Amino acid sequence: MVEGTRHPGSGRRVPLRLFSTTGPMEGDRCDFCLEGRLKAQEVREYYRAGKGLVVIEKVPAYVCEKCGERYYQAHVAKQMRQLAKRAPRVKARISFPLIRF
Repeated sequence: MVEGTRHPGSGRRVPLRLFSTTGPMEGDRCDFCLEGRLKAQEVREYYRAGKGLVVIEKVPAYVCEKCGERYYQAHVAKQMRQLAKRAPRVKARISFPLIRF
């Protein structure tokens, strides 16, 4: 089961901020910090799926230029969940150092 994602700035666990195709668009004000503006970007998303971590690259999102909060259209979030569930059939694996606090 996909459990969520982490905020890029603070690292805290947050639910995906979803919106329909009629929701926020590029240039809209961020609902999280209320100061920044949203900009369309491709991002790298880190998902916790079960006991593992899945990295999905080139995910279309709207990102706040001030706080880094990410917003996804509903169909994008659904596709990310489906990709994370198929993690054992990935094309490539990466490794990185793990540091525990």
